[in-house]
Amino acid sequence: MDNKTNKGLVEYVKKSLNEKWGYVWGTFGQTLTETLFNQKLNQYPNQVGNFKSFIKANWMGRKVSDCVGLIKSYMWFDEDNNKVIYNSKTDVNANMMYANAKEKGTINTIPEIIGLCLYKQGHIGVYIGNGQVIEARGTKYGVIQTPLKGVGSTPWTHWLKCPYIEYIKEESKPLVLKLGSKGIEVKELQENLITLGYDLGKWGVDGDYGNATFLAVKKLQKDNGLKPIDGIVGKDTFGLINRLLVEKDKVVEIPKEEKPIVVIPNDKKYKYSKVSLTHVVEVDPMELRISVQDKSANTIKLSNFVTSGFQMEQADKTKLPIFPTSNLLIQNGKYKTYPLGILVSEGHIIQNRQPHSKAAGTLIIYKNGKVECKPVLNLLTETDYNNIWFAVSGCSILPSIRMNEEGFSGKFSDIGRTTNRPVIGYNPTKNKIVIAVRPMSNIARGQSTLKNLGCSFGITLDAGGSTIFRVDDKTYMNTTRRLFSVISW
Repeated sequence: MDNKTNKGLVEYVKKSLNEKWGYVWGTFGQTLTETLFNQKLNQYPNQVGNFKSFIKANWMGRKVSDCVGLIKSYMWFDEDNNKVIYNSKTDVNANMMYANAKEKGTINTIPEIIGLCLYKQGHIGVYIGNGQVIEARGTKYGVIQTPLKGVGSTPWTHWLKCPYIEYIKEESKPLVLKLGSKGIEVKELQENLITLGYDLGKWGVDGDYGNATFLAVKKLQKDNGLKPIDGIVGKDTFGLINRLLVEKDKVVEIPKEEKPIVVIPNDKKYKYSKVSLTHVVEVDPMELRISVQDKSANTIKLSNFVTSGFQMEQADKTKLPIFPTSNLLIQNGKYKTYPLGILVSEGHIIQNRQPHSKAAGTLIIYKNGKVECKPVLNLLTETDYNNIWFAVSGCSILPSIRMNEEGFSGKFSDIGRTTNRPVIGYNPTKNKIVIAVRPMSNIARGQSTLKNLGCSFGITLDAGGSTIFRVDDKTYMNTTRRLFSVISW
């Protein structure tokens, strides 16, 4: 434990966050093997056994810890041998660590010192400064970063100095981000900028504070009367961003209780699961359909469906303001809503082009089973349209977010906001279409969701108040908004 400091603890937990450590009760930084898993399963049949399927599906082969294990793994880490060495003398749980601390206080008295531990009954995390915490939150979350206070935070009651490390007498310096900065803090800034409607172009969320991020920050400062308008994110600009996120309800709220993963057995053409906050369906590509509805979503009589592409409601039903190829849509006065993008189902073209004159991200499934995703303006001139089985368009988010290029800028940048978000992508390893719906997620979080689910490309569908999701007649997200069409399977 020599030379173990608060600064070292912060660097260590940041490293665990970057490495995406998982969570298994009773572990402290080991790589999860079948042998270790079985040991912990026997040792903690409830805490581990209740999440057996999730742990095996998500954390095998990764480093894992529980909440206090994250801190103990730093205390026990032997840099010379590059491994964690168990020490029974300091093997304490969260409550014992708090009890043993000589310096501590209630959360409202917390000083700005990095490496402080944050405590509530049975749980502990690490304060990394600037209002941010890294914690091993639970089996379904792993090691994550959360705000110290506000929506999405853990309800900490106390702070303490870890009694087993040295606290260097230096308060943390305020975080400053500027041109050339890189890392997790830059990624978080970029996600927040997109959430607030600021365009980062083709670079998107890359963790690199380049010119696009610099210009977006300057525009943010100018739009909100913040001076100087220098493109540098310091205390005042961070405060502005946090205030705007709260005002617009942009902060992700994380449920405080874990529930075991749900897997619904079926005929193997599709599988539903819930991964952390995200509802996920994996489905054979040829099982997808577009179902034309033009009615309040909560009245749709389908067992399995999700929101489709963007759509618009018109006041006058007598004349459709676009020219789809579908004979059904040409029926005068039949539809009150109409699609704002390409739709194909079972080889039948419902809508062949984008009405806003910009090629937009379109997921296409051909009759031979091939799947691709690319920006398309008009199916009839840019694709082998005679061999398309299914197609739906939205906004490209994977491999890159293309809001600006696809016409989702200005007032239309609102599609990137934090809201209930359905996304659709393709996992080439499994040869499955992945439909994922995650509450309170901005477009960048939608991108990372598809990445984490093994997708190589994908788009965001119509989100916000249009989001609805139903599997096996169970509605997980609902809306009364009138929808033109939905994706069914």
